[in-house]
Amino acid sequence: CGNAAHLDISADGGWLLVANYSAGTVASLPIRADGSVGEAADSKHHAPLKGTAFAALHADLADRQECSHPHHIRFTPGGARWALACDLGADCVWVYAFDHATGALVGAANSSRHLAFPKGAGPRHLDFHPSGAWVYVLCELSCEVVQCSWDADTGALKICGSAAALPAGG
Repeated sequence: CGNAAHLDISADGGWLLVANYSAGTVASLPIRADGSVGEAADSKHHAPLKGTAFAALHADLADRQECSHPHHIRFTPGGARWALACDLGADCVWVYAFDHATGALVGAANSSRHLAFPKGAGPRHLDFHPSGAWVYVLCELSCEVVQCSWDADTGALKICGSAAALPAGG
C-alpha cells in the first residue's frame, strides 16, 4: 500500500494527515461527523527535483535514502494553518500551508518554506516548543536533535543549532 507511518488529527477533529513511508507521500483526509474517514482530499508525492530542497538522491546513502520516506506529519499547534512533514529519505522537512476548507496541502515542490537538512541527517520526528517559537527535529541517521526557529505567520523554518541525541560514548 504505502506503509503509513504516522497520523495527526486537526484540533477541531475535522482533518487527518497521514505520512506514507514507502510511497513517499503525505495526504489529508476528511473526518466526517460520524467519525468515519473519507477519501483523501489531497496528497503530495515527494521525488527528487532539481532546484528544490530534495534535489537529488545520494547513491552512497542508498541503503536508507533511496527515495523519499516521509515518516512523520503534524499540524502546527494553535490551529491547522500549517502541516510539517519529516522526510528521512529526502533529508527535508516539508512545510505546507493547510487549507482547512478543502484539505489542500498548499506549496509547490520548489517552495522556499521546505527546509533541507544536511546530507545523511534523516529527519524522522518533530515537535513544537510550548512557546511556539521553536521546532525540534529528531534526525535518525545523524543521531541529533536539531533546533529550528519557527515563524507561524510565514511558515518559515530555519535551523539554529543541534545537539547529539545520545550522551558521549552512547
